[in-house]
Amino acid sequence: MAVEVTATAGEIARAYDVLAPIYDRLVASWEAPTYAHALYALAPEPGDRVLDVGCGPGHLLALVAPLVGPEGHVYGLDVAPGMLESAGRRLAALDAPATLCRGDARALPFADEVVDAVVLVETLELFSQTDAAAVLSESRRVLDPDGRLVVASMERRGYEETPFVRAYEWLYATLPGYDAVGCRPIDACGRLTAAGFTIVSSETVRLAGVWPTTVALAKP
Repeated sequence: MAVEVTATAGEIARAYDVLAPIYDRLVASWEAPTYAHALYALAPEPGDRVLDVGCGPGHLLALVAPLVGPEGHVYGLDVAPGMLESAGRRLAALDAPATLCRGDARALPFADEVVDAVVLVETLELFSQTDAAAVLSESRRVLDPDGRLVVASMERRGYEETPFVRAYEWLYATLPGYDAVGCRPIDACGRLTAAGFTIVSSETVRLAGVWPTTVALAKP
């Protein structure tokens, strides 16, 4: 049975704020392949306005900013102040047009149809199914009608009975507090379709040979 989030938004924000100073040392190298796949799917172009929801310490933003150039703009949103501080330092070194803000992905602090692309890397699976639907609805709202959404998430569909996913879900459900910081396997494309997005492409890769991650490109 799929595990569900029980941590509150406040608990998740506090947990990631505590992790912020050591986050890069803990997981940056592990997440690098996911960022690379997401960047390829996103295919940013000069002049694009790109919003990274759950931007963390800004690794993906730092990859996107040079590609959209001075005529484009990158936006990063996160709930954890410490993560935004790290992202700010990373982007300042690039001197790129960027805006970072603290906010709730379920109620994005942006006007309608203001960005060309939204990206959620290892973010959607931090929300309950109901809240994830709200996140996708908000992503759809802020997207230009011709825009695109990229989601990279730990995949469950088709991997439910693999030893890795079964062990991971057991850990997620058993270890106190883990659901405040740990991603969990979800049906990424199923959630996108349910939210009214059209899947353009999707690819599932097994990071380190075991961790199934789906990277999906979708249109509103």
